[in-house]
Amino acid sequence: MANHNKPTGGWQPIGKSAAWDKKGLLSAASEEKDAIVISQQNNGTWESRVIEM
Repeated sequence: MANHNKPTGGWQPIGKSAAWDKKGLLSAASEEKDAIVISQQNNGTWESRVIEM
């Protein structure tokens, strides 16, 4: 999931892309930095991380 946080088409996006599972928040990108949120399920458990650009 991409974290878009720069103005586009007259709109100001806020970033904060995030991944959740049934227990709650797994990881979330900030509103200031470009980032990718990567999530995958391993053996029934979700894992997630944020990679800032």
